[in-house]
Amino acid sequence: MISHEDVEVSSMSVTAVRPETEDMRRLRLLEADEGVRTGGYYHVAKVYLRKLLPPTAMAPDFYVGDERITKYNGFRGGIYFEVHDPRFLERNAGKPLRFTIDGTTFHDTGVTLPRSEPPPTSAPGVPAGLAREVRDKEVVDPAALPTKAEVLRR
Repeated sequence: MISHEDVEVSSMSVTAVRPETEDMRRLRLLEADEGVRTGGYYHVAKVYLRKLLPPTAMAPDFYVGDERITKYNGFRGGIYFEVHDPRFLERNAGKPLRFTIDGTTFHDTGVTLPRSEPPPTSAPGVPAGLAREVRDKEVVDPAALPTKAEVLRR
């Protein structure tokens, strides 16, 4: 069984990434069903751990603010989760990353969800700004973004 002492978070980053085929389907559904402007890209949130979580059937549940991260995976430096809905980032930027092991006791990691890094723009002279402003102007070239694999190698 894992204990709260096994979870030591050092930092967190959020990076815009180039979507693959399945990601594009999710983004199109989000746009069609909910009217969300995704800009044709999504984000990878990386949670850097001081030590990797031990293998266990009872993994901790992570939350940003009050929203549960329903699925996360591991990478060499910790864990990561994908954010396809940009409203998640807008709602939760600056909110704490917390976790629970038993579903009732929550532990603060001391880390907050950062604002996403502004993606590169394809229009010359457009200043880097908040990701939402760039996305709403539709000036992001998703092909210029790194792939998820590239982000996870960094």
